[in-house]
Amino acid sequence: MADESHGMNSPYPRHAANPDWMNDPEANEDTHVLRRADLNAAAQGSAPFPRPRRSATEPPINTPQPTRQPSPRPSPARRAAATSKACWGRRTPSRWNEEAKRNHAFRSCIEWTILGAIVPGLTLSRSRTPRRHVAGLTITGILLIALTVAVFFILANPTLAASIVVRPKPLTALAWGLPILAVVLVALLTFSHLDLRPRGITRGQRWFSTILVTVLCTALATPLAVAGRYAYDEAHMLGRIFTDKRSGTRPAIDYNQSVKDIWASKPRVNVLLVGADDNKARHYRAAGSMSTDTLMVASINTSNGDTSIFQIPRNTARMPFPADSPLHNDFPNGFIGEDDDGTNPDYMANAIWSTVSADYVDRMGETDYPGADALKLATGEALGLTVDYFVMLDIDGLQKLIDALGGVTVNINERLPIAGNTEGKEPEGYLEIGPAQRLDGYHAMWYARSRSESTDYDRMGRQSCLMKAVLDQASPQNVLTRFESIADASGQMVVSDIPQGMLPAFVDLAATMRGANINRVVFTNGKHGFISAHPDYDLVRQQVKAAIGGVAESKNKNKPVTGASAAKPSKTATPTAPSNKPSHSAVSSPSPTSQDVSQSVTDACAYNPQEP
Repeated sequence: MADESHGMNSPYPRHAANPDWMNDPEANEDTHVLRRADLNAAAQGSAPFPRPRRSATEPPINTPQPTRQPSPRPSPARRAAATSKACWGRRTPSRWNEEAKRNHAFRSCIEWTILGAIVPGLTLSRSRTPRRHVAGLTITGILLIALTVAVFFILANPTLAASIVVRPKPLTALAWGLPILAVVLVALLTFSHLDLRPRGITRGQRWFSTILVTVLCTALATPLAVAGRYAYDEAHMLGRIFTDKRSGTRPAIDYNQSVKDIWASKPRVNVLLVGADDNKARHYRAAGSMSTDTLMVASINTSNGDTSIFQIPRNTARMPFPADSPLHNDFPNGFIGEDDDGTNPDYMANAIWSTVSADYVDRMGETDYPGADALKLATGEALGLTVDYFVMLDIDGLQKLIDALGGVTVNINERLPIAGNTEGKEPEGYLEIGPAQRLDGYHAMWYARSRSESTDYDRMGRQSCLMKAVLDQASPQNVLTRFESIADASGQMVVSDIPQGMLPAFVDLAATMRGANINRVVFTNGKHGFISAHPDYDLVRQQVKAAIGGVAESKNKNKPVTGASAAKPSKTATPTAPSNKPSHSAVSSPSPTSQDVSQSVTDACAYNPQEP
């Protein structure tokens, strides 16, 4: 556009003509232009160097300005402080600040990953994504609640917890469920770590996090995988011991009902406990010549656990069979041979199992336990009881079972030889007299079996003491923590007709027995009217009935027999050493007031050393 003052072709710039807009204060403030006159005056030295006018209120250029005093030069320390303040006060973070924040975020990620391995879901709860954050909190809350409930349940009901782990179906579910849970937890921890880990970390940090997560996942998954394998092994072992094989003498019980209902319908259960002389070296069972050296029947009150133990000598003759049993036709006068005076070892109580299994299987009907069924019938008829189940444990099984329990503590009242026999074999050593002696499986086996310097009846008494010691020390907590070892030992050397459905009921009953009264009757040749070659079974049944009726008396109060709280033996309950020679003299039947010939197991097994 042409200049109105000088025309279109004027050689002078527009502002040199001093137009009216130069006097406008707002124009001067916006453009900060200098007038040509001021510049010329400054060049000729007639005026100080002009400065731009910023507003109309400023004083004229030629107005003298007040003299300013020069400010002192700041010290180096002050200049350094000002520089540092300027650097830290910047709004845009430096590269160093970004790296520090990333390192802090990485350290926080590592810490929360470790916590997440301890409490699953805790790492995911720190996620920046709202949904993942809520999911992590939910997982953590559910697991903590479940863990709290499980701990309180186990502490409040240890017996019920123990009964659960002897059920094959829950064990099978655990065998599959625990490895799956391990995979889920490993995936959760890995995903949570990657979600929380910051971007842009160094290669060293990436390697460190990878190794850490691998270690944590291994530590998290290994116990679950091992527990799953144990559950599988235990389910398999229980299936080998407690099967649903046929039995001709086992009671018919509905196992689908609760434990309380099972025992309510059966107020008393009788279990035959058999100790066999078989082991890996002898193989008597496979050869059909196994001898059942230990015979005892535990008669248990299922409501309170009061137990009476009846021990039958292995050399007992004329063992009777029930009148409705096919074996009664073969042995109408009891288990005895022709022209036998009761001393033939082939027709004693310990030979029933192998004899029937070899020669009279067809008499027992549809059963997978012909020898055991025959022995149950004979002992039940002799004692006047109905024997419901049997458990057979051989020598190796006893030793492994006690080792699995961590040993057993007993009182030793007489010096017992180890590995000696009555044929003259010298013992390898001795179990010395002493209270509360801790024995491993090998020495506990000889505590129960040693008889080279004593009698069968002494040995029978020690066997019931060993049984009580196991009951005293095999708590549900101990069974739970050592169940895999116990199942392994039992699976190799135990035979029983107890079905799997009854296992929870028996676990509950075993716990009840630990605080119940226990008495015993050791039928000893020549004592209380018992003659092993010619037993008076009517008298035997009367004594059994009296012992069961008297088990609840205060004298039978069950207490530990070892340790600080051990019961002290009563003088009336101290057993008298039986004669080593059998007596065949006639013994008159005791009066009704003396038919209870039982002993308190607590007193009989207390520390009461015998004179050599």
